[in-house]
Amino acid sequence: EGEALAESLEKDKRLADLFRPPSEIMHPGSFGEARQEAKLSGRWLLVNIQAESEFDSHRLNRDTWPNETLQLLLESLCVFWQQYEASGEGELFCSRYRVSKYPHLAMIHPRTGLCLWEKAGFVSAEFLCDKVSDFCGRHSLDDDDDDCDGALLLSPGSRKAKIAKPGEGEKAPEGGAG
Repeated sequence: EGEALAESLEKDKRLADLFRPPSEIMHPGSFGEARQEAKLSGRWLLVNIQAESEFDSHRLNRDTWPNETLQLLLESLCVFWQQYEASGEGELFCSRYRVSKYPHLAMIHPRTGLCLWEKAGFVSAEFLCDKVSDFCGRHSLDDDDDDCDGALLLSPGSRKAKIAKPGEGEKAPEGGAG
């Protein structure tokens, strides 16, 4: 009986390790701290909000985040911040950015706090590598960026895009959320 319990606990541990959050690439602090780190390091803020009850959240941890190419790309271009929607920080982010579907990915401009790209559901490492590379190639974090004439913006607390006036913000990628 004791041996069966030990085997069961070992199996549970292997399963937990398989689906564990990618702490080696995650920013450990609050949203504000992650945003500040992104701002200071000249990188974008990539946010992942997960729900324990959504298997796609666990699939991201198992299948997407461990990808070495993706990790190297994120390390150079983004600060990666992941939270569960039920945590205090997760609830605050979800309320502020009106997130209701999980897992949720969002690319946040670290200076303005604007969400410039978002996607709900599972994405493969290959898809995310392409999306992050394309996004960072099209957008600049420079303060003097003139690349925002007529840009669509998604501001915190608003799910409706608005037309930006020159100098008001950054451009959203084509296709909106996806």
